[in-house]
Amino acid sequence: MAIGVKKRLEIPKEWEEIKKLPLGNLTFAILIICILIFGAGYLLKMPEVYNALMFGPKNGNTFGLIESGEVWRIVTPAFIHFGFMHVLFNLMWWKDLANILENTKGPIFLGFFLIVSAALSNILQATQTGANFGGLSGVVYGLLGYLWIYKLINKDSKFYLPKSDIALMIGWFIICFFDVFSFKAANYAHGGGLVMGMLFGLIMGLKDKKALDKSKGPQISGI
Repeated sequence: MAIGVKKRLEIPKEWEEIKKLPLGNLTFAILIICILIFGAGYLLKMPEVYNALMFGPKNGNTFGLIESGEVWRIVTPAFIHFGFMHVLFNLMWWKDLANILENTKGPIFLGFFLIVSAALSNILQATQTGANFGGLSGVVYGLLGYLWIYKLINKDSKFYLPKSDIALMIGWFIICFFDVFSFKAANYAHGGGLVMGMLFGLIMGLKDKKALDKSKGPQISGI
C-alpha cells in the first residue's frame, strides 16, 4: 500500500520578512478607499460614483473633463474595480507591495509614487483605448517594477519578491496582451506602470547604494 506524505506548504523566506511588517496607515487607507468605492459603485449599483472617478466619458472627448478642470480624474480611475476577482487581485498585491515602500521609504514617498504611477499609467491607457477603464493594477505593476530593479541594484535590500512571483506577474502581463481572456486587461496601464516603477527602482537603488557605500568608508587592507 502506497503511503502519501503531505509536504507542508512552505512560505518563501522573502514573504516571511514582508509579512512581519506592520500595516502602514496610507497602505490601509487606500485599501479602505478602494473597498468603499467598489461597494458603492459595483455592489450597490450607484453609477454616479464611478462616473465621478472615471478618466472621462465612455464616448466623446476622452480628455474633455480633465481639460475642463476635473484634474483628479487623471488619478482616480486607479480606485475603480469591475468585479470581485479584479478588486481582490489588485488589493492583495497592493497591501504587501505598497506596505514595503511605506515601511522603508515612508508614507510621503508612497503617496508620491501612487500619484505618479497612477497618473502615468492612466494617461497612457486613455490615449490608446479611451476612458472606459479602471483598476489599481498600473500602480501594482509600478510597485513590482520598483522592487525588482531596486533589489538588482541594491543587493543589501532586506525586502524583495521571490523570483517566482516576479516571473508570474511578468508572465501574466505578457499573456494579457494576446487577449486570450473574456475580459479586457488594461495592458497599456500595466506596461506604463511597470516601466515607471523600474525607473524609480533604478534611481532610488543607485542613490541608496551610493549612500551605503559612502557610509562604509574606504576599505583598508592589513598586512
